[in-house]
Amino acid sequence: MTGFDYDGWRAEMAHAINHLLRHFQARFGYPPDEQTLGGPAAADELARASGVLPEQLLTFYRHVSEVDLPDVFNGFFIHPLNTVLANLPDPLTPKHAPGLTESPLVVFGSDGGGTLFALGTEDGVVYVLPVGEIRDGAYLGGGAEPGRAVFQDLSDFLGWLLHAVRGVAEGDLEKAVYPG
Repeated sequence: MTGFDYDGWRAEMAHAINHLLRHFQARFGYPPDEQTLGGPAAADELARASGVLPEQLLTFYRHVSEVDLPDVFNGFFIHPLNTVLANLPDPLTPKHAPGLTESPLVVFGSDGGGTLFALGTEDGVVYVLPVGEIRDGAYLGGGAEPGRAVFQDLSDFLGWLLHAVRGVAEGDLEKAVYPG
């Protein structure tokens, strides 16, 4: 993720969110929920995460503490750093996905339909893990859709998320569908 422009991404995302909200109630018939584009994570949280999370996520959280977009498609969320850290020991949070990747995983987000976003700690790939069986930290899948590698790294995911928000703001919901 070297060279990723977080300040530019945040500014463009804020603009896209504002565009989405401008005519939201007229388009959908109900008021929008609160959309959150947080500033940097707290220094004490970053210190606790150092050496625990992959550098891609640490770098992200140095700039953006969370993203909550409940009104973009069926919702997209990048969890706050304290949530990511708190979920690490949880046996119902995937740490690996046998058959999908050998890389250990860190779940950092989700969508409103139960799909999880996980970053491979060794390969840097972002995996989409639809609702499926999770046993002792292993994502076993078995749901209607298989888990899969979707983005080559976190910056690709962030670029797609911005593209999705812009698309929904323009009424093009297809732009909020995962690629591939």
